Amino acid sequence: METTYIYALSILALLIVIGLKLRQAGKDIENKNLTQAGTLWLIVNGASILFVVVMMVIGLMKGSEICNCSDIYLGITKEAKAANGDQKKIDAIQKKYKRDIESCEKIFADKSQDQSTIEKELDKCPSYKQMKKMR
Repeated sequence: METTYIYALSILALLIVIGLKLRQAGKDIENKNLTQAGTLWLIVNGASILFVVVMMVIGLMKGSEICNCSDIYLGITKEAKAANGDQKKIDAIQKKYKRDIESCEKIFADKSQDQSTIEKELDKCPSYKQMKKMR
């Protein structure tokens, strides 16, 4: 996915160069319309670059599905410990996280063929490291 963003940024960078050349040509021949067209071209492509960069950052902040599941399981574990064996509270916690648990079980089932990859991903998750310490 990151390579797609790199290609998009590369293309947009080339389009920025075209906009700069267009603007410069307008200034050289003293054509106000061509200069304004070059400026508009730069604004549109600059906004496009900003959009691609924001999408890259959002993608990077999202994290992996495995780590997201680890975060969920850590939250469940902490809440269950705080419940101090109160079955009503534990049932409420299970109900609260039911959809998340089902989603995570599906993710782990889909990736179950490569157990070593799952373990490597889990070891990178801060929440998984916290869960290990809690044991």
